[in-house]
Amino acid sequence: MTPQAFQPLVTISRGGEIESYHSVAAVMVAGDGRVLHSLGDDSVQVYCRSAAKPFQALPLVESGAADRYSLATEELALVCASHGGEARHLEVARRILSHQGFGPDDLQCGTHAPMTAAAARELIVRREEPTTLHNNCSGKHGGMLLLTHHLGGDPLTYLEPGSPAQRAILAALARVSGVESGKIGQAVDGCSAPTYRLPLTALARAYARLATALADPEIDPALARIGQAMTRHPFLVAGEGRLDTLLMEAAPGKIIAKLGAEGVYAMAVTTGREPVGIALKIADGDSDRARTAVVLALLRRLGLLPESALEDLDQHFPREIYNRRKRVVGQIKVNLPDNWGIGRK
Repeated sequence: MTPQAFQPLVTISRGGEIESYHSVAAVMVAGDGRVLHSLGDDSVQVYCRSAAKPFQALPLVESGAADRYSLATEELALVCASHGGEARHLEVARRILSHQGFGPDDLQCGTHAPMTAAAARELIVRREEPTTLHNNCSGKHGGMLLLTHHLGGDPLTYLEPGSPAQRAILAALARVSGVESGKIGQAVDGCSAPTYRLPLTALARAYARLATALADPEIDPALARIGQAMTRHPFLVAGEGRLDTLLMEAAPGKIIAKLGAEGVYAMAVTTGREPVGIALKIADGDSDRARTAVVLALLRRLGLLPESALEDLDQHFPREIYNRRKRVVGQIKVNLPDNWGIGRK
């Protein structure tokens, strides 16, 4: 990955002058693999991070494990989540583990404070420490434990790349991304599970296939089941006030939105004239103001959400910068090229 792969698009201004900027690569792909629009170098290799979660969950369905353990739709949604550590998230995570007698101590994801501010404050007030259940990836890890048991693997080594569960996940990702498994890069994610390195276009292609399955479940019933779980339970995928949840609530059953660490974001969208997948990466890894602003700017330019829904989202994620006295002191602006999103690449 080089700086030349990214296009400077996001400016942060103060006093009418640019104070900071962020560079972006983004691509939109149709269900048949056509690149429809792109910014920067759409072949740039990126680690998918948590944006890979819907496909890490896919073998749980394809293998029959989800049916064997009678996973509810809510539980399948949490397997795909980067959840906020709220009470409902913890409840569903426990249910996933209980299907085969696992518990929080079996999770190898580590601990961190809840990603939702209110849940984090609640722990502090109660003078409690976070557990593995609060980890945003606890649902994913619970799913991996069930898949490991179903495939006859050792739960103690469920994160090892050579384990039955991780081999099945790599094969599923290869299928949906169109990249041979031997050419998919691997490293260790923040939760200690494997994370995958793909061309940005390949990540968008995987989400385009997810969108296509969401639009027509008969095309890929297993992938459609993943998509339906996420769209039916958007709160479980992220949480109160978080972008993934709010986007899916803005277009019920029509959009799957999934963040990834270090400025990655991906969406499966069925609100336009054809199902599409969108993937983007912020070069400097920004996972807050720039990434959110780019996601909303792309959806607005492409006409994939009604303006009323975008206005509501703008209220949650304002483009103005406020200081600690709540005064407007700056602005976040996404400078899309004038002709971007018009016609086809």
